[in-house]
Amino acid sequence: MEVTLALMAEAANATADGRLNIHAAFTTLGFLQFPVTIPKMVLVLRLEIEEQDWGRTHGIAVTIYDESDAVVTTTDASVDLPADGEGRQSIAFFQLFEFVRLTFAQPGEYEVVVEVGDEAKESVLLTLGQLEPPD
Repeated sequence: MEVTLALMAEAANATADGRLNIHAAFTTLGFLQFPVTIPKMVLVLRLEIEEQDWGRTHGIAVTIYDESDAVVTTTDASVDLPADGEGRQSIAFFQLFEFVRLTFAQPGEYEVVVEVGDEAKESVLLTLGQLEPPD
């Protein structure tokens, strides 16, 4: 299983017919003061399933690290792929991880790391900046 898309957004959803709706994708956010609590953000993943992935359960873990490699938060999910998919060509699906009221202590670069099984597959850099107050 490979990650073919990874991004952060304000909101996202995947429709039953395979469409992905993304609202306000971002890599950098600015705030007047820290610590800051972000009301909601979504990690959007597009995962590609290959023939050898069928008939197994795959764990997906997401960890957000700060600049000192301390864990800000972690979450996970599992994907059960039935054995009757064996022999199919590769297919893709979307997996969304929603973070609600996540607090960041200070400005800096944060790394959102995606692991499938025990293997790091992708990371997204999230930069949180300190804004100057208006005069």
